[in-house]
Amino acid sequence: MTNVALISSISRALDKAGVDLGDTLLVHADATQLVKASLNANWSIALGILTDALSQQIGPNGTLLVPTFNWDFCAGKPYCDKLTPSKQGVFANYIRRLDKSERSANPIFSFSGFGHGIQDIFSDIGKSSLGPNSVFDRLHQLNAKLIFFNTSFYNCTFVHHVEHMLQVPYRYSKKFTGLVTFRGNTFMDEYEFYVRDEKLNVVSYPTRLGEKLMKMELMKSSQCVGGQVLAVKSQDVYKVAVASLAGDPYYLLKHNPNNLNEREK
Repeated sequence: MTNVALISSISRALDKAGVDLGDTLLVHADATQLVKASLNANWSIALGILTDALSQQIGPNGTLLVPTFNWDFCAGKPYCDKLTPSKQGVFANYIRRLDKSERSANPIFSFSGFGHGIQDIFSDIGKSSLGPNSVFDRLHQLNAKLIFFNTSFYNCTFVHHVEHMLQVPYRYSKKFTGLVTFRGNTFMDEYEFYVRDEKLNVVSYPTRLGEKLMKMELMKSSQCVGGQVLAVKSQDVYKVAVASLAGDPYYLLKHNPNNLNEREK
């Protein structure tokens, strides 16, 4: 299939999933199937096709972000916005390296992206990785749409923002200090991360929440030549997660974390 046809196919799938002009998107993606479908099976071309399709769908007033998280700062390694890679996959690093992309300052939970609203989302964010005044919080306030391209809701990182805001009993706030290079300036700084309690057997499992969102028809699914698109509004994720956690404080986990003998199957 031609690359133009692939872009059209993805755009139609995004449209069917409810992605509109002017939207703010947080995208989690696996482009492996798209590489196979593209001409010459070229990774760079396939990643460009996905970027073009997403950009075309949201238009000039839209904003696209990807997670460019890296936890090496927690182990004492310096962070550099230009050099520190994302540990969230090939597509995230592709977006991070684009000349038009910006990257947020947080050395643990950084985001990269471009578009109309990127400066407002990244400007003057706080030192919390997941809580108030974080990029996650800005996306929540904007009701950004969470997009999963050829990957499942299991990879929804936004649920950690919900956990922080609700102060779930299996995580706690921990501060990390280290060397940060951001926009050419190097300095020591401290950032907060709502970490898992290592004394407990914490196994994240957002899948149940994703299934509930699908049953409630709040998350939409569509198919394209390059794979599957899932789309859901961040405020819907937040509201349903809050309601679910009210009934079960461990709803976002695979099992009760107090059972240290439980093992992931």
